[in-house]
Amino acid sequence: MSDSRKTALITWTTGERDKPPVILLHDRYLDHASTLQLGELLAPTHRVVSARSARTQMEKGLIKGYYWFLGPFERPELSTLGDGLHHLERLLLTLNEDTGSRITLAGIGEGGTIALLLALIWPELISGIVSTDGPLPLNLGELPLELGEADGLNVLLTEQDRDLSVTAAALEARGASISRIAHDDTAVAAWIAALA
Repeated sequence: MSDSRKTALITWTTGERDKPPVILLHDRYLDHASTLQLGELLAPTHRVVSARSARTQMEKGLIKGYYWFLGPFERPELSTLGDGLHHLERLLLTLNEDTGSRITLAGIGEGGTIALLLALIWPELISGIVSTDGPLPLNLGELPLELGEADGLNVLLTEQDRDLSVTAAALEARGASISRIAHDDTAVAAWIAALA
């Protein structure tokens, strides 16, 4: 019998164990500084779990990045996307079991895309999602995922380099409550704090 708590993800946690949980998900080529700043803002009032993807992208013998899926955002490659979702699903379920609380997901780029998909798979476990430059894939209907409705799910879409209008419309059609702002870590932290 395998331990369902095991995952290939490397995680690090800040904040108190009894605080509302937040999972932070990085983009492919960014170092963790982009999520660390948000984590620092949230740590006094939240249990912040930063997760690093189990997949490493190498170039000339050096680590170029850590990816949640291969392919463009619009059409992620299925096996790597499924792998990333599987690892995060285990983390999400374990954190929910440990805390008894719904979880906020916040991701940048690929991490934002993964956060949105994870929330559509497990909407009953999610209190809210922040996606910065992370769109829903255009090939969503082709993926063998069982997606739930997003009735009343709180979603904050923040934009730095990518227009998320199509994603906003798709999520609203599923019943999500959408907010959109230009990306600012302080404003994102305040939005997450208001969910608690």
